[in-house]
Amino acid sequence: MDLNENIKAMLSPGDETAAGTGYIISRDALTAQMISGEDRDAVKDFRVVDKSGEFTFELSDSWLYVFRTRVAFLCLNLSFNKIETLQAICNPGWAYNPAEFFWNDPMGESHPFSVEKWLSDFLSPLGIQKFFDGESSYLLDAYTYIFTVVPQWFENLEQMRKPVFNLHKMMPLDIESEDEAEEDIRYVYAARNQEKDAYRWGCCVTSQTISYIVAAEAMDFEAERRAQASVLSIVQILADGDLLIWVSTILTTIMLALVTALAIIRR
Repeated sequence: MDLNENIKAMLSPGDETAAGTGYIISRDALTAQMISGEDRDAVKDFRVVDKSGEFTFELSDSWLYVFRTRVAFLCLNLSFNKIETLQAICNPGWAYNPAEFFWNDPMGESHPFSVEKWLSDFLSPLGIQKFFDGESSYLLDAYTYIFTVVPQWFENLEQMRKPVFNLHKMMPLDIESEDEAEEDIRYVYAARNQEKDAYRWGCCVTSQTISYIVAAEAMDFEAERRAQASVLSIVQILADGDLLIWVSTILTTIMLALVTALAIIRR
């Protein structure tokens, strides 16, 4: 049994010794509050606007983990083609996010909504409230797992370290970036492939982010996402609906972020 199987067993439904229970939350269930009774197909995608620009992203079926310690984690499954999108969504390092959010309908019309109200309206009926009191954001100190696919293998470790560090900083992959204050971060790499004489994947690990990059010549994002999400697969269904996976057609890089908001269950 590998590590993934051990983690799955810890969240196995019906096991009285399990540490907690995981639930799949359908995209329709997540968006129901914001569309106010409109058709569930009304939401095409989303847009966030801040001082750096405006960015489009997609929300897919997500996960909710409820532990016996009365702590819960909501993992929002977001996809986008610019890493700056995640920075605009999370506004790391700040308790308040001034960004504006919109959901877009199939006709191209934008509808403003509040992320804070949306999350509150979804979680409150479940008896879950945000960990931080007051006006602080639900995404304050959010944990992020960032995953991207690129077409080329890495010839050396430095070639891989630069883009995963930029993922961690939520900055474009192709710019030079360094931060002496973050010398304590850790990198994990694949073993060098002897046939290709190159590295396929690597990740940057910090206290609040795991940034992972993998080379896949076919750019099959769906297959790679299934592999990444395998530890999340044995969970109960919280709402009706089939699991929908959004597949990007971006030819250079494709990104997935699981933004995890910490919450406390208050009954």
